[in-house]
Amino acid sequence: MKERLTTGLFILFFACYLHLLSKGVSAQEVRRLSLPDSNWGLDISLAGFKVVEEEISADGRNYGLNATLELRPDGRLDDFSRFGIRITPSPSHGSKDARDFAAIKLEQSKGAKKGLALSGKVKMFEYNGIPISRYESTVDLAENLPLRMPQRSMEAYFVKNDFQIVIDFSSSSIDKYEERLFNSVLDSVQFVDMPATSTNSFDFYQRGRALFLQKKYVMAIEAYSAALKLEQKEQTLPVAVWRRLVEELTDSYSISGNIARSIEILEYGISKDPTYPWFHMGLAHWYASRGDLDNTILSLERAFKSKENNKDSSGRVIPLPDPTFDENFERFKKVDKFRKAVKAMMK
Repeated sequence: MKERLTTGLFILFFACYLHLLSKGVSAQEVRRLSLPDSNWGLDISLAGFKVVEEEISADGRNYGLNATLELRPDGRLDDFSRFGIRITPSPSHGSKDARDFAAIKLEQSKGAKKGLALSGKVKMFEYNGIPISRYESTVDLAENLPLRMPQRSMEAYFVKNDFQIVIDFSSSSIDKYEERLFNSVLDSVQFVDMPATSTNSFDFYQRGRALFLQKKYVMAIEAYSAALKLEQKEQTLPVAVWRRLVEELTDSYSISGNIARSIEILEYGISKDPTYPWFHMGLAHWYASRGDLDNTILSLERAFKSKENNKDSSGRVIPLPDPTFDENFERFKKVDKFRKAVKAMMK
C-alpha cells in the first residue's frame, strides 16, 4: 500500500511539474498552433512572451493560449499585461467581419457591472492589411470584490477556413515597446499546410501536442514516440521543441501510469542534453518521491550547475527556483543535509 501511494504521489507531482514546465518554455523558436483534425497550422513567433497556459477543448475545435510579458529591456515589468491567442469556429466570412462582430460585442459590454466593460470607443484600423481593434476598458481585479482596473487592449483578427483567430494583448498601459512587440508577433504569422500523410518528426510532434493538450495522453504517446524515434536517427527539431518533446512524452507516460518508461525518456533526454537544468530538476522530483535523499541532492546539484542555461527568449538567465519552496521536496525540508546542500546551490 505504501509503495502504491508513493507511486501515485509521484504520478501527480511529476505530471503537474512537467505540465507546468512545458508551458513555461521560452519562445525563441517559431511555434506552430494547430487543431487535431485540421489540415493547416499557424506559425507564430512569441519572442518577448512566456507561455503560461495552453489548451484545446475536448471536441478539438477550440484552442487557447495565454502568455505573460517577459522582462522589458529597461527592467520594468507590468504584472497586469496579458497576451492571448484564440482559435474558434467562425461566425463570420472574413477577418474584417470578425473584427466587426468583436466590436459589436464590446459595445454591448458598456456599463457592465461585472467582468470586462468597455469604457470608450472601439478604434478600428489595419496593420499591414490585418484588421485591428483598439479599446479601453475596465476589468474586475478579483471576484466578489468591487475593485476595477483600467485596461488597454489591442486585438488582431484572422479567418482561416471555418475558424477565426484572435490575437490580443492587454495591459494597464500600452506604449511604443508593447506596440512594437505586438506588431512583431503579427509580422511573424504564417498559415501552413499540414498534410495528413506527412511523416517528419515536427508533424508527428504537432499531432502529439494537439492530443496532449486535449489530455488524450495515451494517444499522444504514439505520435510523440514516432517523433522521438525519428529524432534519434537525426535531430532536426529546434532545441526548444526537442526539449518539449522529451518533457511532454515523459509527462504522458507518467500520467498514463508507465513510470518506468517515463524515467527512461527523461534519462534519455539528459544523456543527449546534459546541461539543460529542468531535466535534472524533473529527475530530482522523482528521487524525492522515492525518498532517495542522496540522488535528490545529486540531481539538484546537476540542475544548479547548469543554471546558466535557464534563459528567456531574449537570452537573459532566469534564476532557478529555490527547492525549499517546492512541495515536491516537502519531506526533506527539515533534513539538515538537504537544507545545507540547497543553501550551497543557491549561492
